[in-house]
Amino acid sequence: MRHVVPWLLALSAALPGQTLLRDIDPRPGFSSGPESVVRSGSRAFFVANDGVNGRELWTSDGTPGGTNLAVNFVPGPGSSSPGRLVAVQGGVVFETPYLSPGSLYFSDGTGPGTYPLTSPEIFASAQASAGGDRSTLYFVASTNYGSLGELYAWNIGGQPHRVTNFHQAAPGSRVLTLLTVQGERAWFTMFTASGVVQLFVYEPGALRPIGFPAGVAVRQLQRGEVAEVNGKLYFPNFEALTGVEPWVADPVAGTARMLGDVNPGTAFSYPNGFVGLGADVVFVATTPATGYELFKYQPNTPAPVLVADTYPGPTDGVVYVWPMVASGSNLFFVGYNPNTGQELWRSDGTAAGTSIVRDVDPGTGWGYGGGRVTPVCDNGSVLFQGTEPVHGSEMWITDGTAAGTRRLFDLVPGAGSGLLGNQVSDGWATLLGTTWFFLGTTAATGTEPFVFDAGTLQTPCTTCPAPGCPGTNGVPRLTAVGPPRLGNVSFACRVDDARATTVAIFLFDGPGTPTALPGGCTLFTSLAAVTQWRPTDGLGQATLGLPIPNAQWLLGVALRMQWAVLDPNGAYAQMLSFSNGCHLVIGN
Repeated sequence: MRHVVPWLLALSAALPGQTLLRDIDPRPGFSSGPESVVRSGSRAFFVANDGVNGRELWTSDGTPGGTNLAVNFVPGPGSSSPGRLVAVQGGVVFETPYLSPGSLYFSDGTGPGTYPLTSPEIFASAQASAGGDRSTLYFVASTNYGSLGELYAWNIGGQPHRVTNFHQAAPGSRVLTLLTVQGERAWFTMFTASGVVQLFVYEPGALRPIGFPAGVAVRQLQRGEVAEVNGKLYFPNFEALTGVEPWVADPVAGTARMLGDVNPGTAFSYPNGFVGLGADVVFVATTPATGYELFKYQPNTPAPVLVADTYPGPTDGVVYVWPMVASGSNLFFVGYNPNTGQELWRSDGTAAGTSIVRDVDPGTGWGYGGGRVTPVCDNGSVLFQGTEPVHGSEMWITDGTAAGTRRLFDLVPGAGSGLLGNQVSDGWATLLGTTWFFLGTTAATGTEPFVFDAGTLQTPCTTCPAPGCPGTNGVPRLTAVGPPRLGNVSFACRVDDARATTVAIFLFDGPGTPTALPGGCTLFTSLAAVTQWRPTDGLGQATLGLPIPNAQWLLGVALRMQWAVLDPNGAYAQMLSFSNGCHLVIGN
């Protein structure tokens, strides 16, 4: 208590509601039509039309002054229409199919920081993917000197380099589809000159084919059909005796196998929507007895099992696959039942733990309004578009319980809708520090970017957007121990990978702007931050206890935090190394 009360008292100001961030196209009756919101680092990137410069790339830090046109490829009202935005290393990679087909660009949100990745002799196939906003970008491209399609890798500050060489090793072969990327690992299919599809996995320095049982080949998989969960690739595949069933590929063993014949015999179960839920994998599949429902595979068990028949009998109970998302210990999905209509459901992977979160539009009305379901800091809560007659379609939040499901605000008072299903089919909301950025619609503005303070959600949240800078043992790593929840007297902040047997200084204060320091370091807090110090042990670890009282006035309190470590090998003046910088919001 003694460590937290001073700054909590200073940060307990009232929280504002949702506000228009910027009316990008201010002309009466017009909208900028923003879409494809992607967060990278501490900024949001999206595509919009201000009525003057056409559809171009925009960026925002969550403030009106920090919401600006990133780059204008076509001066005047013409549009370059950037598409397929991929977050990578604090910026985005995108294509401009109407301006220069086959070209990929990177942008950090500024004109000088926007440049092409591909040269005229490299024609990208727009299959770009990265495993996180600071990881390697992979993409598939061909060249004008004969290669049909190869896998390329790129890191900021460098040049794209080819990591496969099929056109020389196996003439006529080509990379077919880049399926998914996790961290530095890329999964893709290769098409041989003889017409056979093969599955490969690439990690820096290692390219491995995945072996299948005799007589079985991999299908021509699509990107949305597969998912890497706990280091393994899950996907639908065909085998003559079983039809299309769930399979798994192990990159270490270099082999693939069927998980089980969900729809016995040669009939297909058409598995899709693989999502990790703890150590398990949950997916949607169909059988004549159940229709499309949730199934679960637990490692080291004989086969997948039915989780729950949400609409008993052969009628489909799971409506869509793409909104499925895990948050905390729950999987959220869109389900249908004749008694409740189409609503948001949740499952913990058991029949008893699978239920509708709330009948938002009571009775047979459809309370799920469309669009993606967005996790809130992976703390077990999600944002979604709820629809009911009195308030129209607006933003809702749920923790998976009826009592914890509520409308956040009424952007358009009355029966009008502040969210439109077709505008949120792609990225539509993202957390920027302690500010939520989302796309809303009003009669006065049309569809434009809005913001609200994360504290209004009243859910605990820790995000760490700012990178650290290295010292003796690399970059120190800040970790929150437990959720920042009211009454959590065990809450603490730990530093790992610091210099051993030295002093680590914990810095924390309210929201603000980070400061760039020499040596590539960032001071995430202010110079006036509250400090506490702890000695690091022989492993370079230290922990500071920050017990949180069970006091309602703390709900929504936000702060920044970071460790600074005394280190003669530190990147800052050979004196200090800094951990990653994190935002924290106290919730229920």
